[in-house]
Amino acid sequence: FLPTLNRLLYEGNEADMFVTLCVVVFSVRSGRLILFNGGHPPPLLSRAGGPFEVVSGAKGALLGIMPEVRCQCRELSLSPGDRLVLYSDGVTEAENPHQDMFGLARTQAVLDDCPAAETMAGLVARLTEGVHRFAAGAEQSDDITILALRYRDADSQIR
Repeated sequence: FLPTLNRLLYEGNEADMFVTLCVVVFSVRSGRLILFNGGHPPPLLSRAGGPFEVVSGAKGALLGIMPEVRCQCRELSLSPGDRLVLYSDGVTEAENPHQDMFGLARTQAVLDDCPAAETMAGLVARLTEGVHRFAAGAEQSDDITILALRYRDADSQIR
């Protein structure tokens, strides 16, 4: 469906507007996840409470600027306790008054400082707070969007 969406966005796009997106198809029952990333920073994955690592291999072009795009999907299998964080470039490209960017390394460091038992709402709040603290009042230049999930097996209670 992404090539079709791209074509529809491309047709009549005299303003050279584009769309970035991340599409995730996730089976709660099996833990299987299919990921396509079009223009966002790489998702971060923590296995069993370990450090957050980059999920590579799910790349695609921005949609709407070229007549055809290649879409690469990445398949993962999550195990109970694994955590996945998706975020917009407003997180990594947030600047402080000296025009330093927050970056991927700081993003990972903030997430790694979150205890494995932290709620996903708490994890999102900590990352948001870390970005704002780093920015130290500098104007936000892009949206900040963060989605975090922890996989629990199908029989577990969702919280």
